Parts: sequence; C-alpha cells; structure tokens
Amino acid sequence: MADPAAPPRAAGLDRVVIGGRTDASSVWYEPMSRGRMDGVQALHTELFPVVYTQAFYDTLLTDGMVTYLACCEEGLLGVSTARVLEADAWPCFQPAVRGYINTFGVDNRHRRRKIGSKLLSNTLQELARRGCNTVELHVLTDNLPALGFYRKHGFRMSQLIENYYYIDHQYCDAYRMVCQLRAVASPLASLLRLPYTYACRLFGVPVPEPDDKEPAAALEY
Repeated sequence: MADPAAPPRAAGLDRVVIGGRTDASSVWYEPMSRGRMDGVQALHTELFPVVYTQAFYDTLLTDGMVTYLACCEEGLLGVSTARVLEADAWPCFQPAVRGYINTFGVDNRHRRRKIGSKLLSNTLQELARRGCNTVELHVLTDNLPALGFYRKHGFRMSQLIENYYYIDHQYCDAYRMVCQLRAVASPLASLLRLPYTYACRLFGVPVPEPDDKEPAAALEY
C-alpha cells in the first residue's frame, strides 16, 4: 500500500534512477499501476539478464499479481513481482497455498539501505494476506549477494535445478528457495495430537500450543 506520508510525485517518476543516491526517508512504496509500466519495463531491462515479454508485463496489472515498487521523486528504485500459485491439495490435509516471486531487484546504486528489505516485506505480507503458506523463488547459483539476502530474510535452499535459465545463449543452474510463512493445518495432525494432549493433561504437563501465529517472515523486517 502506498505510504501516506510519501512526498509529492514528480513528473519523471516513471524513469529509472541512473545516478546518485537517494535519502532513504524520501523513498516510498506503492502497488503497480498502468502509469508505471514504462518505468517497470526499463527497470527490468536494467536489473535482469532475462528478457521478459510484453505478455508478462501485461499480467502485472491483473488482480492475480502482487507487484510493489520502490519510488522516489527522481524515479523507480526497485520492483517486486509475485503471484499466488494454485493450491496443492493432498488427502487429509488442508490445501497448501504457495506464493511465487517472479522478479525482485533494487538498483545497485541504492542497495544496502533496506529498500529491498521493505520491498520484500510488503510482498510477503500481501502474499500471506492472500492465504499463502509458503513463498518460492529461483536464483542463479552464482548470484551470491541475492542468495545471502534471501537467506537473511527467511528463505532456504530446497533444490538445485540444472539448466533452469537460458541467458546469453547458454543454460545456467538455479536454486529453488522457499520461505515458510505459516504452518499448514491438517485434520490428520489434529487427530494424532489428541492422545498427546490427553497424556499431558493426565500427568499434569502443560500442553504446548500449536505454532499458528502470524507469519514471522512477513512481519519482522
């Protein structure tokens, strides 16, 4: 959601910031809008080695996408695009709803100022609000700064995928990373918990509460 204390928007807001450093207090965050499209496309070209199609950019304006922008008076500093995947339904289990981060980046001239942390926090909170239990993404195996950033914010490597990306006429490996937002409740797990609860009460032992609090990964930044 847009920062209500954001400074007035300049006419050149759709441009990508090319040089200089912006004071963190002058940065605000807002959802995607049609008027930001040119700036978002320019920022993707600036940040990512993958070429995205117009069809991808068109989806950013649909309700199924979660897109946040880091903005300042001079232009766009960062972008996060994500979506909610179809739920995985298994017998005896509540469907696990997954979120997926398509693209995420901050202009390298404005990194190490917590802009990326705030951008990711907005994205995770919105995905959690839409019912996601986990959030996934893919990262090039040699992108060490990105791997460190995501680990710091609760993501863990779950799979090495060979030849996942095709960049500059060659295939590149990627790590699949996952962030757990909340535990998935299960009728089967509740049933198995009954004997344990009964035994605790029989012997006067406090029964631990299930971990069903708000997703820490989306709130701690």
